[in-house]
Amino acid sequence: MLATTLTAIHAVLAADPSIDGQNRARFLEGIKQSGKTGTENKVDPIVRRLEAAERLGISPRTLDLWRRQGRVKPVPFGAGTRAVGFRQSVIETFINGGAA
Repeated sequence: MLATTLTAIHAVLAADPSIDGQNRARFLEGIKQSGKTGTENKVDPIVRRLEAAERLGISPRTLDLWRRQGRVKPVPFGAGTRAVGFRQSVIETFINGGAA
């Protein structure tokens, strides 16, 4: 959550005479901690076709073959385009000797 959002919530709570300072602090801390699982904001980036092939040490055509065979699952990106990429985690799994 943005610091400016917390500041605004704090100001609103401070203006409410029915909420004392201790309850206001607990409420704000609860808002800060809500939804924090330790996994938020962890993004699995999409690697473009050419970069994926390079990382794997194969040609882009081999990567296309693997895609058609279902060995790797492509991820479309870009609205209205045929462009596809591959999840970085899938590429790393292949690099580390696992199957995706």
